[in-house]
Order: sequence, then structure tokens, then C-alpha cells
Amino acid sequence: MNLMNLKKKSLIFFAASTLLLISALAIGFVAHAQQNSTQRKAKQAQIGSDVTRNIEKTVTKNNASHQGKDVSESDSQEKDYHEKDSHEKPSYTSSLTISTTGNDDDTPVSELEKLVKITSDQAKKFAEDAIGGTATEVKLENDDGNVVYAVVIGDQEVKIDAGDGKVLLVEKDDAGDKAGPEQDENDVNEKGAEIKD
Repeated sequence: MNLMNLKKKSLIFFAASTLLLISALAIGFVAHAQQNSTQRKAKQAQIGSDVTRNIEKTVTKNNASHQGKDVSESDSQEKDYHEKDSHEKPSYTSSLTISTTGNDDDTPVSELEKLVKITSDQAKKFAEDAIGGTATEVKLENDDGNVVYAVVIGDQEVKIDAGDGKVLLVEKDDAGDKAGPEQDENDVNEKGAEIKD
């Protein structure tokens, strides 16, 4: 009889333990689902406010233009907003870097010249060898902390590492509107540098 009671108690204990485990798992699942729901709602709210802001700008701009008002100020504000957001960090890191505390163009060339390991003539040759053609401009610059030579060849600009002479990037030159061969953003030249429009 004692053995029978022990088996019953063991079975009851096992059943109770199983129920507790299932309850704990259910509570954890519900908490996780609520957390995900809260995060999803916050993200949707942010997207919704961005969309609402853009719609309000468009409506204000359209109303102003229909009423004959000058909308150039709002256009310039929107342009400034997009220009600030569109500044991308380079997809490369040169072997020579410099700390930046503002506008890259404010870095004196004399400060950059103290760091370089190759000459502008060498940078020009490396760029010409990489993509062919004749360089029309070579400029030492600070590109988001990367010390590079920007070499213009035709309608393309080649970024050369001022430390080791490697071709870091080939992109369409922003300064010119010359027509040239179209290249896919993911193209890579034979030296391994990314080619970018």
C-alpha cells in the first residue's frame, strides 16, 4: 500500500511540475510577444510621423504655389535637409587618416602634405594606370578623415591612398557634366577598387 501511495504522489508531483513549466513558458512567450508588439508599434509610429511630415511639406508647398507665393525658401530648406542627409562616409579607409572636427575642406593642405608617403605625380600615374586616360587634375584632400589624392581623368575621379598609392575608389566626377561610359555601382576595376557613379 505504501508503494502505491508513493507512485501516486510521484505522478501528482510530475504533473504539477509539468504544468508549472508550461505556465512559465506561456508567460515568457506572452512577454516576448508584447515586447515585439511595442517595438513594432514604435517603428510604425516613426514611419507614420515621417510620412505625415513629408505630406505636410508637400501640401504647404502646393498651397503656396497655388496662391502665387514664392516657395524658393521652402525649396532651399528642403534642399539643405537633403544635402545634410545625403553626405555619405566613404566606403573605404585609407592607410593615412587624420582626425576631423568639422568641414573636411578646412584642413590645410600643408597639414596633409606632412603625412603623405607618395607624391602627386605618383598618385597621378597610379590613377592613369588603373583606368587609362590622362589626368587633368590632382588634388590632395581630407575625405572624412582619409588622406587621399583625388585624380580627375575625363569624367571620373579616382581616389588614391596618399600613404600606399592604392586605388581606393573610382567614381563619376561631381564637377563635370561630361558624358562618359556608364558603370554599374558594383563594378570593380582590375586593381580591386570599387567603381561608383
